[in-house]
Amino acid sequence: MHRGERPDSDSIHLDFADLRAEYGDEDFIADILRVFTLDCPSAMERLDLALSAGDVAEAGRAAHSLRNILGVLRCAPALKLVEEIAAGLRAGDLQSLPGPAARLRGAIEVLVAEGKRFPCS
Repeated sequence: MHRGERPDSDSIHLDFADLRAEYGDEDFIADILRVFTLDCPSAMERLDLALSAGDVAEAGRAAHSLRNILGVLRCAPALKLVEEIAAGLRAGDLQSLPGPAARLRGAIEVLVAEGKRFPCS
């Protein structure tokens, strides 16, 4: 991704070499990815529902969950999308969030599919 370019699902991927360098143990990485493939779509669904309902507090909790798991995966482009959503929530600007939420949803779909293909998972 180039400087100034907005992250989208086409530029977001799991970096298995980076995960191996950070965590080492393939079984541990597989465990992280199993949790991710279950928890991340659920947190995204919570975020979508909260945004639809205008529930800023619940959207904030869902964004926090997404930030945590994406941080463990060291996926900076997806984290930038979560931060963009969190900033909109802090500003009370719910109208600006459907775009970033849609891009994050697409990114999560890509990441979950890649996580399920990890050799030990």
